[in-house]
Amino acid sequence: TSSATSEPLVLKPGLLTTGGAVWLLQDQENLLSYLVDHVADAGDGGNFRAATFRGAAIYMESSRTKGGPKTAKSCESKYRELRKLWKLVRIIQGISGWTWSDKHGVTVTPATQGTWD
Repeated sequence: TSSATSEPLVLKPGLLTTGGAVWLLQDQENLLSYLVDHVADAGDGGNFRAATFRGAAIYMESSRTKGGPKTAKSCESKYRELRKLWKLVRIIQGISGWTWSDKHGVTVTPATQGTWD
């Protein structure tokens, strides 16, 4: 599905029209879900085009409950932040003796403490 859009961002009534975006966990999940649905629009290395982030901003507005509007720029910034965290998790998962769970994060035991320090 193409994410190129010329649709204007229609703001939800009763919410802030200016100010910084507030990213709740559900917002982050919604952004990632949108991007997964538009992964065919990503170039090499998982880099999405500006049009994809414009589409994401329009999509995100429909579920905004807090903070200012999420713009294409803020969607791109949040994606890059989440991508960096994902890369760190992958590094942790690759270190011998370390474990990761989505519920508890990294597990450091007395046996692996030395590799953590």
